[in-house]
Amino acid sequence: MEELQKAQDALGNFVQAREKLENQLQENNIVKLELQQLKAKQPSDRKVFKLTGGVLLPVDYDEAMSNVDKRLGYINNEIKNCEKSMKQEEENMKEIQKKIQKARQEQMNMIQKLQQANK
Repeated sequence: MEELQKAQDALGNFVQAREKLENQLQENNIVKLELQQLKAKQPSDRKVFKLTGGVLLPVDYDEAMSNVDKRLGYINNEIKNCEKSMKQEEENMKEIQKKIQKARQEQMNMIQKLQQANK
């Protein structure tokens, strides 16, 4: 039972991590859409700033777009890894549940045998 609880806790952690990654993905997609809207403007009008330590610093448009694309790629990869880990943990939980069910069935069989022997 303790093993099952650990697997459930691990799965819960993966679910939370995936939710956090999904939020980051949405935020970065919004940033990318905002940057894409700037693309139609003249290069001199494409002013992009990055918040660093409470200070807004100017960033080159192409560099900002590249950084967002890299972040999106990284986040998507992490989501895939998280989903893979979740699937493995779910399979692990199924195996543990099978072991528990088998042990319970063996206990029931033993109890029945003992009851029959006492008759």
